[in-house]
Amino acid sequence: MHFDDRLDTVMRTPLRSDAARLTQYRQLIDILAQKRAERIDPDRLDEAYALLAQLSRKLPVEDRAS
Repeated sequence: MHFDDRLDTVMRTPLRSDAARLTQYRQLIDILAQKRAERIDPDRLDEAYALLAQLSRKLPVEDRAS
């Protein structure tokens, strides 16, 4: 059995700098865009999207677009 804990790992990462926030933003986008995201617990998905929204408010649009 394979256990995918990438989302948990990304969401646990401390946000100590803008670079860390940008990395976490990109990793969340990557994980949530994959087909296997359909198998993530809906409550955990809600948490991930809430974190993504929080990061979106803190990161400049130019950084998010890159």
